Amino acid sequence: MKPLVSPYLWLIVAQGAALLWWWRRARGTPVPRALRVVIGCWWAMALLSFYPASDAIGALLDVADSPPAAAPDVIFVLGDGLRRGATAADDRVTETEFDRVRTAAAWWKEGRSARIVVSGRSHAEDRDEAQLGRLARGLLVAQGVPDSVITIEPRSRTTWEHVGEALKLPGVTRANRVGIVTSGWHMRRARIVFRGAFSDLQWRSVPGFAREWRWPLFLPSALALEESGLAAQELVGAVAYRARRIVSTP
Repeated sequence: MKPLVSPYLWLIVAQGAALLWWWRRARGTPVPRALRVVIGCWWAMALLSFYPASDAIGALLDVADSPPAAAPDVIFVLGDGLRRGATAADDRVTETEFDRVRTAAAWWKEGRSARIVVSGRSHAEDRDEAQLGRLARGLLVAQGVPDSVITIEPRSRTTWEHVGEALKLPGVTRANRVGIVTSGWHMRRARIVFRGAFSDLQWRSVPGFAREWRWPLFLPSALALEESGLAAQELVGAVAYRARRIVSTP
């Protein structure tokens, strides 16, 4: 019964009731433009607060894994971030980062010949920029990947910068067969950037999870609204990156 006591749910209901009362009161008179705008915004927010809507937007980001091909020379694991602990020794990677590392390790084991580059810097000001890379490297080693094939690239801060910093690494050229590993919702944007630098590109998305559909998922939820917002943000980002690639090469 927890979903029924969600403050967000009852806020949506109260707003809807108030707007309905306002609309009825204005019946027979010209509807104020402000009222039409507010009602439209409420409907948009309410619809985006349902999981079916967030899943539908997220489906627009889905990219199937690349077809089977020769093992890549380099596999790039695109960084997500870390969870800060009381000290640096207590830091842990995010669940998203862990899933990306695990997917990269499984891909590496298929050929056991690729070099793995862990891309992305730590954003915490009180942590060394390579902290994220060190944590990811430790996870790769724990997954059975030799430390000798792992390289940390700790300078890139955005998806666009991943490629520029990658090309500065010794032995990485545009002629390499390159693989990228990231989350499904991020793959479309990442692929746009890497395709601008590497003609032989492969990609693997982190396997998604099957949502267990239960009745609470059909109630308005702040978490569903957040998922809708993040998916919409990625769609806009993909469009912006495609436009940027037209005028600029990574």
